[in-house]
Parts: sequence; structure tokens; C-alpha cells
Amino acid sequence: MGLMHLVLFGVFLLVECKARSLSGLEYMLGKQRSLNEVSPSGPIQTDHFLRRVSQALHQCGFSNPSPLQKVLLTNRTVTCNDGSPAGFYIRKSAGSKRWILFLEGGWYCHDDLSCQQRWMENTHLMTSFLWKDTRTEGGILSPYPEENPYWWNANHVYLPYCSSDCWSGRAYPYPGQRFAFLGSLIVEEVIRTLVKNHGLASSALLLLAGSSAGGTGVLVNLDRVSEILRTLAPGVEVRGLADSGWFLDRKPYRPDAKARSPVDAIKVGAYRWKGRVPDRCLNQYPSEPWSCYFGYKIYPTLRTPLFVFQWLYDEAQIEADNVGPPVSKDQWDHIHQSGDMLRNTFNNVSAVFAPACIGHTVLTKQDWGQVKVNGVTLPEALRCWELSPHERNHYHRYPDSPPLSSYSLHLESALMPGRGEESTMQADAPVETTIASTSISTTISPSTSSERVNPLLITNTLHRDLNSSRTKGLSRILETNSTRRKRKRRKRHRKGRRRKRKGRRRGDEEEEEEWKRRMRRRRRRRRERRKMRQRLNKNTLLWSDVSDHERSERSLLDPHVEHRWRHHKDRCNHRLIDSCSWPMCNSQCPPIRDPRTGKEMDFIDLLKSFGLDMGSLADALGIDLHTLNNMDHNVLLRMLTRQN
Repeated sequence: MGLMHLVLFGVFLLVECKARSLSGLEYMLGKQRSLNEVSPSGPIQTDHFLRRVSQALHQCGFSNPSPLQKVLLTNRTVTCNDGSPAGFYIRKSAGSKRWILFLEGGWYCHDDLSCQQRWMENTHLMTSFLWKDTRTEGGILSPYPEENPYWWNANHVYLPYCSSDCWSGRAYPYPGQRFAFLGSLIVEEVIRTLVKNHGLASSALLLLAGSSAGGTGVLVNLDRVSEILRTLAPGVEVRGLADSGWFLDRKPYRPDAKARSPVDAIKVGAYRWKGRVPDRCLNQYPSEPWSCYFGYKIYPTLRTPLFVFQWLYDEAQIEADNVGPPVSKDQWDHIHQSGDMLRNTFNNVSAVFAPACIGHTVLTKQDWGQVKVNGVTLPEALRCWELSPHERNHYHRYPDSPPLSSYSLHLESALMPGRGEESTMQADAPVETTIASTSISTTISPSTSSERVNPLLITNTLHRDLNSSRTKGLSRILETNSTRRKRKRRKRHRKGRRRKRKGRRRGDEEEEEEWKRRMRRRRRRRRERRKMRQRLNKNTLLWSDVSDHERSERSLLDPHVEHRWRHHKDRCNHRLIDSCSWPMCNSQCPPIRDPRTGKEMDFIDLLKSFGLDMGSLADALGIDLHTLNNMDHNVLLRMLTRQN
């Protein structure tokens, strides 16, 4: 369907106000756009027009969409912690082929003491008796296009969290045990109910999403949900979206004598819940099934496409590490290290949005589309990822992305910490026998963060390899494109002159004319190839020619860049990680509050809490202290980011 047809259709809708939904059209156009559009401006215009039409329809009689409606499961053996029936909230959209199934978060309990305390303080997270008949959610579950531009008219399903087990349990209460932990069975039963009673079987896409413990629930349930739907509804594509559920199993900032560490709590909890994790991850960690609750360990085993959102400085991670309210330099140093470690775990993640902010969860917040990374919002990155039919968690394991050479892997190990010869993530062996986790052992501390890309290390590596016998001839790899083009051009011209002389000697005019036609075709093809190389060279510059920010995204050896250029003709990006290396360095970060006063922290006060000497900072920036203390937040942030 062309843009003109779409315009005429939109005019008809706006005049008549008859239609209820554009979701089927939007999804079809999106898929077609991803596959067939060539003009970079085409997709942008189409998306813009769809939003305008959807907003006009919204103002033309759809200003009061219905809230989510409660549905309790009829299978009463699948219950909340206290034995009350589990269930979900649903709002269907007529004609829509897309579903969002959202898993609520809310931490967990792991033993009698923690579960009893949870019952006393957060009863609503353990029973359905307090659920209201309707519910309203924002963000990606909002029915308003101005808040939720791409999924406002999808079918929305919200699963309240009442199992306290990160959506993984299969444990019925035994004699003397008060609580059940059936999160995994709840997810499975909801899927079966949606297929049987609510039309999921005839749909095109199910996005399994979740925040916090719900995000962890996405990790442990995603492949199984995909397997269930392959049997019950084989036409439904399944993808996952994990929000703020990607945690690190690092040592706490300071041990808590009264409570278990997060790792110990998960160990105990997984046993108590009879936690179910994917078989492929269990095969990787047979003696440590609790490891599969940590994103960087389970991710390499997942087959179903997954998008990860994670604040680089997650409040839940800070709390789990027992850092306390961050007011001292030592506390900020620990938080800084966590951000570096987290960033390192994303090396092999194909779809991720990670702002350098302090926060926790985002998907159901009204301002979920405000934060940007490299000028791209989360909804835009998700849309880019959703519309591509080629998404995989591991590009190198599939035929559309050939494996890197051994030299490429060796060079990449020097350029990108945690990737290269040591990483079996780059192996072609079957995943059942070789699955590598995304390592956090090569973390860069704050004091050495500037050495992430060490030019001397790169130079020495190249010099050593170019002079070794096993890399004979590799100097060609480092030749500039212009040098190679000139050498090939001279060779072709010499060959052409020889053929021309030969044709003249023969005196065959017909052969001469045929030779000229061939040469014209060759010149035309060369021009086309040259134009293509010029386009590609914008994204495949030599490592030494790009900025620190671009080094993380632009490499001749980076499969993420290759995927983007091969499968996203509008060059949209769904792998966005803030490159600035300190908390709140993104100007779109949500504000944080002083833990002692509850008031929003001034940016200067935040810098002081980092332990920065303001006089030294003013000298480094070339300004006086008075100017620094009165400088606009955004101006100062830009100066600091540029200095960093």
C-alpha cells in the first residue's frame, strides 16, 4: 500500500469517524516498510502520518477508552500465594493483531521470615482478594496515542504479581506451609486462556513484557511461552521485553548481618519456589540453576528475540548491594563500578536501551518516552526492533551473518573487552555444547575507565600480528579504501589498454564495439559500487578515525553494526547504550531526590556528593567558582560530557 493510498484512507477515516482501530493496517504497513521501503524518508513519513491519523481518531470519539477489565482464571489450582485465584486484566482492540502481555514486578520473598514480612507489609502482592474490577495503566499499556504512539491500539493484558517468585515457581503449599509459589504456572495458564477465549490464536505478535521482578519473569518464561504458542497458535510470533530485570550477582557494598545477600536469597528462593528456568540455561548451569535468574547468564541461552531496557545505575541494584543513600564518594564509586560492570554485560546483546541514569522501571510510566540515548527514544528503538523480521539475540549464529575470521576475533578482543578469542559467544559450535555467558569479570574500574580503548594496545596488537607468520598478508586489511581502489583501478586500466591494442591489431570493428560496451557496463558498475562504498564508509571508518562515543558502535568487526546496515534500510537503531561513564550524565535523566531531605537534588549538589572538588572542577573547565555554581544544568552537563 503506497503513501497516497494511506492518505486517502486516512482522510476517509477522519471524515467518517467510523473505524475503531488502525492497528492491523499499522502492523501490516510496518512490516512492509521494513522489507520493501528504499527511501530513508518514506518510513518516517508513514510513521508520522499514522500517528497523526491515530491522534485525530482519538479526538474524534475515542477520548474515553475503556480501562483494563479483571478476569480470574477458571483453573482454581493455579493460585496466588494465599490460595486466592490468579488472573489478569485485559483490554482488547478490535482488529488488532498485536498483543502486549505485561508481568508486574515487586521483588520477591524467599523464606518463612521474608514471606511473613511481605504478607504484613505488602499483602496486595500476595493475594487477588484486593484486586479491583478495573485497572488503568500508562506507558506501553496506555490507550492514548500521544503517550503511547506505536502500541496504543494493541491488545493489552496486565498480569498482577501475586506469586512472589519472579514468575518462576511451581511449588504448591505442603503441610505446615502457608504459601504457594506458582508464578510459572500462572503465566502458562494465562497464555492458554488467551488462546482459548480471547482470540490470541489468530494474532500476529505477542510481546511478553515485564518490569523489575516482572522483567526477570520475562527472562525465565520467554522461551517456554514461545514453545507453548508454537503448539497452540503457530502463527503468532513471540518476542520479549525485559525492563529493569537485568541484575548483577556481585558482592554487596557492605554485608548485612540481618539479611541474606541477593545471591544467597535467590539460591534459597529458587529451591523454595521449585523455580522453573529454561532447559538450555539449566544445562549450562546444572549445579547452579539460580544463575538463570541473572540476565547476563541466561541471555546467551535464549532463542526468542529479547529487547532489554536497563538503567545503568538501577536503584534496585543499589539497594540489593546495600549501598544505602548515596551521599559519600565511596558510595558513588561503588555505584559507578556497577554501571561499568552492567555496560560490559551488554557487549553481546543485540537489542538494548541503557541510559546512564539512576532509576528503576520505565515501561508503565507516563514519561516513558522522554529519555533519549543518542537522540533516540525508547519507543522509537522498540519500534525499529519490532518491525524487523530478522531479529535474533545472537547474530553470528545464523546464516545471514557469517562468522568472523580468527584474526577478526583476535583483533576484536583487543578493541572490545570481553569479546574475542576468549568468548565462546563467537563460536559456531552448537549452543547445547558451547554457550558463553556475557562476562562481567573484565570490568573496568572508574580509575581506569579512560583506558577502555587503549590506542597503544591496539597499535601493539596490530604490529605484532602483522609481523607474525600466521598472519601473513594481513597488511591488506589495514590498507585504506582509497589505496585499494587506486591499485585496482590501475590494474584494470592496464588490462583495458592491452585489450584495446589487441582489438586494433585484429582490425575487427565489431569486436571493438563489443569491447566498448563491456567497458561502459563495467564503468557503470564501478560507479555504483563506489557510491555504495562511500555510503558504507560513513559507518565503517577505521577504529582510529572515530570518536570515543562512536568506537562502541562503529567497527568493521561489530555484528551489531552489520545487522543494522543489512536489515534496517532506514538505519534505525535498537542498540543504544550511553557512552558517558558517570551517573546522571544523560541530560534527559529523570530527576533524583536527596535521600536525606526528599527534595529534588540540584545538579551542583549531586556533583559534590560524587566527591568532586568544585574549585578544581572550575579550574579544569576554565571558569571561576561563582560562574560554576550559577551555571545552567544543561550547559554544565554538556561541558562535563565533552570533557569526559
